[in-house]
Amino acid sequence: MIYSKKDFSQDLKAQLDLGYEPKSISDWAHRLYLRHCGRIDTELEEIMMELFTLGEGPEFEVPESQLRDLVAWLEQQ
Repeated sequence: MIYSKKDFSQDLKAQLDLGYEPKSISDWAHRLYLRHCGRIDTELEEIMMELFTLGEGPEFEVPESQLRDLVAWLEQQ
């Protein structure tokens, strides 16, 4: 079964609702990627890989609002 963008949007929203901590989001996205590897479309895979970088330092962090916008966009896909 394919792990869809809508599935990811729901999971990301739940993660953000726990609190915005870039390193935690990065680690969470990496674990999720490994769990669903081979069942993710290319576009979602690229989005997840971008989230991996959030934990690499302040220069890679994005505002929480940008991730919430991503959730909204993914829900429409």
